[in-house]
Amino acid sequence: MLAPTELSVCRLARVARAACLASLLMMAAAAVHAASFAYIANYMSATVSVVDTTGNLVVATIAVVAFPDGVAISPDGSRVYVDGALNGDVSVIDAATNTVISTVPGMNGGGHGGAAMAPNGAKVYIANAYRNSVSVLDTTTNTIAKTIPVGTFPYGVTVNPRLPRVYVANNSAGTLSVIDTSTDTVIATVPMPFGPYAIAVDPGGARAYVATQIGDVVVLDTATNAVVDTFQTGFLNIFGIAIAPDGSRLYTANSTANSVGIVSATTGAVLATVPTGNAPFSVGLNRSATRLYVTNTQSNDVSVIDTATNSVVRTIPVGTFPMPVGLFVGPELAPPAPAHPVPANAPWAILVGAGIVLAAGLARNVARAA
Repeated sequence: MLAPTELSVCRLARVARAACLASLLMMAAAAVHAASFAYIANYMSATVSVVDTTGNLVVATIAVVAFPDGVAISPDGSRVYVDGALNGDVSVIDAATNTVISTVPGMNGGGHGGAAMAPNGAKVYIANAYRNSVSVLDTTTNTIAKTIPVGTFPYGVTVNPRLPRVYVANNSAGTLSVIDTSTDTVIATVPMPFGPYAIAVDPGGARAYVATQIGDVVVLDTATNAVVDTFQTGFLNIFGIAIAPDGSRLYTANSTANSVGIVSATTGAVLATVPTGNAPFSVGLNRSATRLYVTNTQSNDVSVIDTATNSVVRTIPVGTFPMPVGLFVGPELAPPAPAHPVPANAPWAILVGAGIVLAAGLARNVARAA
């Protein structure tokens, strides 16, 4: 039978062990990382592959409208809008459940192209390539609120994050339409080289970069809507373009060369070329800009490029002819709050508890020796 002193020491040790275990569990819960997802519109599969950008794995495949291409994600990442080229409808996806919760009737026969979300999440701008127009989808009512005439065969659509502007690449017309989002009207039409296709705007909103099929990247001053530079990259059929968060580098999807070009956003110099899968079409950065996601339409996969080393670190199989047109990589979503908030001094609790356990064990040994 244990002496009273020894019994107290044992109880103290058990309490300390329990405290250590509880603190460890709370810290483990707090260690759950925020998640980010890329939504890959598979044009010929009529599906969207949802890629977890933490593990770089497909975690869901969602049936959507026929011939999906344009993708727009709400600022909080809760909704994904995917337009289809066959009948112009738009699938609205609940990102929490990866299910289609609404289908918005679009412009029948519109031959949709790119889509872009307004910074406040109130509107989605959708190119109708065969109708030479842009539809404005009201995200509150999930209805088409307005249709804006633009140039011939509009495809790429991008929103300025700082100014009330939307830019539309009119591929066949060889122009760029500038839309004022406060009135949803075209305020400028800017001549472009042959085949403008995709657009990226720097984070400060001062420059727009328009990629073309002849390999030029046109630099637009967004304050004046004037062309201030043209980069001749030497690539052909640049179908996708993205810009680094610091505005220093452009990433171009070079379909003919099966590569991604890394281009200086100030000089236009090609800094590196990274081989990808076959016929790369779309490029998108995760929010920390550590990974670039490249969809390859002919090899039906996504190349994941490490932007620090400019090398492909993963190839992810997806559906047939993946070609999301728009910002298809979503924001980081915070994990659910733990049921029991983690105390700020949780690490100290573990150290103190461990000390108590050691002290209790030592005291017990002393008591037994006595």
